[in-house]
Amino acid sequence: QGMAFALGEVSRERLQKHLHKLVPTLYRYTFDPNPKIHAAMKQVWSALVPEPKKTLDELLQPVLAHLGEGLNDRLWRAREASCLGLADVLPGRSWAELQPHFERLFTALLRVLDDVKETVRKAALAGWRAVRVRVRVRVRVRVRVRVRVRVNCQLTLTLTLTLTLTLTLTLTLTLTLTRWRAVCNAASRLSDPASGSV
Repeated sequence: QGMAFALGEVSRERLQKHLHKLVPTLYRYTFDPNPKIHAAMKQVWSALVPEPKKTLDELLQPVLAHLGEGLNDRLWRAREASCLGLADVLPGRSWAELQPHFERLFTALLRVLDDVKETVRKAALAGWRAVRVRVRVRVRVRVRVRVRVRVNCQLTLTLTLTLTLTLTLTLTLTLTLTRWRAVCNAASRLSDPASGSV
């Protein structure tokens, strides 16, 4: 409570230039499995970040980078908190927002889904379900139409009309656990010398 009060007294202008470093770490700690740490960090978060949604939108990239690092942390609490943080921050995000970190999150989530600690595995599953992105695809279709017009029953004119149609399709990509496990098993077989694969 003392830290939260102290941060509340500091001007936003002085803190602004440090938010890109403070917010990712603090955000992860708000999901710490230790109840006391969780409660304390929630208070600090409320004092430091009066507009959570706006702040997370602005600092999403450093937050995702930090959570991705946390998935590989040697401490199980950090891995669990990172999974829960991803489950909270990922829903509704676009592919453009997720794409820079997609490969890293892909690999790390596969690993923690098979973590030695059960609570981490459960948290990883929650993070997994949150990885849903929407992609908009624009398709242009050109259609040529030939029209024959007969004038005065003698002269025939052929007109070619070109129509360009732009269709916007919205695709929802859902990363399913079954597909990820299939990829993981295939990768394991390829890397296993006993399998005879190169």
